[in-house]
Amino acid sequence: MFSFEPIKDETGKVTHHLLHLGTKKHPLGCLAFTAHRDYALPASIHLSIHAGHRHVSFNYDDGIAEPSVEEITQWLRSFSTAELSSVTLGLDRGVQIPLAASNGQQFDFRAIEKKRLVQQEKHKKRWQRRQARRMQGSRRWKKAQRRVAQCQQYATDLRRDFCHQTSHALVADPAYKLYVLEALKVKNMTTSAKGDAEKPGKNVQQKAGLNRAILASGWGQIKVYTHYKALRAGKLCIEVPAHYSSQECSHCGFTHPDNRRSQAAFVCQSCHCTDNADTNAAKVLVKRGVALMLGEDVAKKKVKRGRVKKQKVGAECSKPAGATQPTLVETWVNRPDGNILAFQSMKRETPATTLCV
Repeated sequence: MFSFEPIKDETGKVTHHLLHLGTKKHPLGCLAFTAHRDYALPASIHLSIHAGHRHVSFNYDDGIAEPSVEEITQWLRSFSTAELSSVTLGLDRGVQIPLAASNGQQFDFRAIEKKRLVQQEKHKKRWQRRQARRMQGSRRWKKAQRRVAQCQQYATDLRRDFCHQTSHALVADPAYKLYVLEALKVKNMTTSAKGDAEKPGKNVQQKAGLNRAILASGWGQIKVYTHYKALRAGKLCIEVPAHYSSQECSHCGFTHPDNRRSQAAFVCQSCHCTDNADTNAAKVLVKRGVALMLGEDVAKKKVKRGRVKKQKVGAECSKPAGATQPTLVETWVNRPDGNILAFQSMKRETPATTLCV
């Protein structure tokens, strides 16, 4: 059982509220809180304790009708391709930058937050060492256990706050009605690489560090929060296949591993279009999301990779010996129309030899 009681000052203004938990015979306690908006009698109430901190949450029906996914989908499909593209926002999730949008926006933790996360990680490891030296179950051991939990809870709360603020900023923008994310299986991407005694894993420490970075970016929470907030606002959040989105050019569609020069630089080898790598990937997601909404098939593209042509000599050669040919230290990089764009060195020191295609 629970009940609410408003507390007023001398002028009659409500300063805060009291939440009474329990019954008259079995009272659980009283909690003071500040109401930032009007509320009604809650349908349910949830009391939890995390790392020594008590949290109370309750929900009630505000009477606002929420459209269904089918209704929003039918409304968006009435748009043309150009109109739907203008109201679609692609969202690329990464490790260095947790979220990059197709309009050039990037969402990341603030510098002070990153600094505090590093400090909390140091405090956590220090208290873990102290806990390991103390007798298990003792009063001092339990104290160290609480300190470790508090350090971990800080990172959890900060990550949840970042995901809430990011998703709110995305949905609150009136210029966009459709949000497109990559269909990432975070649980499979963060599996352990330790293996077992018979087949031990490789690069275990590197994989463990990557797993921590993925989980710390809040990929799953951003998707969940954006999805339900978009529905409340009459918008839609969908997922599209993520294959080669970081290697495909958003301008001409040419896909090649060498398009992405570095973590942040993208240079298309076909049309020479340059852009931020994460922003370009988000623009690719916009195209796939629009095609998916309009009923077009988003087929998996086969990535083009360079290879060394086999050498042919003698009468089998179909081109004259004087024609310009690549050497054995070069590989072909082709345009989508089949024309040769350039030769890429494979760093294999052999004499120049005439090749036949």
